[in-house]
Amino acid sequence: MGTATFARAAAAAGLERFVHVSTAGVYDRSPLVGDVGESSPLVGDDAGDYPVTKRDAGCVAASPDPATGPVAGACTPVNVAAGPVTVRDYYETVTRAVGVSPVWDDAEAWTGRVRADRAHGWGWTPAVGLAEALDEVAQGLR
Repeated sequence: MGTATFARAAAAAGLERFVHVSTAGVYDRSPLVGDVGESSPLVGDDAGDYPVTKRDAGCVAASPDPATGPVAGACTPVNVAAGPVTVRDYYETVTRAVGVSPVWDDAEAWTGRVRADRAHGWGWTPAVGLAEALDEVAQGLR
């Protein structure tokens, strides 16, 4: 809910653009959905406070075409993700760093990737690779 507060404050201050950094939790990542990109379906209103708040958090302006820039008066999702990674990569890094073993189950789960096609199309490239990012996570937990 803090994100909405920041977005309202930015609008009240007359800012033209509010950049909101969010989470892949805004996307429908049901089992068998596959990869998600900026045009993928977002979570429904019943998804919980965190993903719904992130989904609804802000509007930016700049372009009528989301392929070339943020859409005026609308929320334009832009994913920033480096190379392919799985949730397992992250969980194994974290559990190894804190000295515990992960517990896995065989329930159906989302197995797609978060795609960053729009950000790449706007000229963004990751400054940190996956291995370096996971190492930073692990170092921060030790």
